[in-house]
Amino acid sequence: MPYVIFNRDTTLIVEGNHRKTHYKTEGAVRAAITRMCKTGKVNKAEYDYAESGFYARNIEKYDMVENIMNPGHFVKESVNTPNYMSVGSEAYFSM
Repeated sequence: MPYVIFNRDTTLIVEGNHRKTHYKTEGAVRAAITRMCKTGKVNKAEYDYAESGFYARNIEKYDMVENIMNPGHFVKESVNTPNYMSVGSEAYFSM
């Protein structure tokens, strides 16, 4: 199962080297965290890792976002949803 690195407070997935977000083994994800700490990209105390399925089911947070094409209608959306894929963004409807 792939693993992800995430911020403990916000649950946002962290991009590693070369914009990589998923790692094949636990050893690979631990090595990636170590490399990111050495380069100053992350503070180890603020980040953790988990198997991606477990992360999606139990850890990931969601926000309520208002649909801009249907005011007053709110949608539950992952905090990891990119802006261009969010119904609360003009970019979503302008594609």
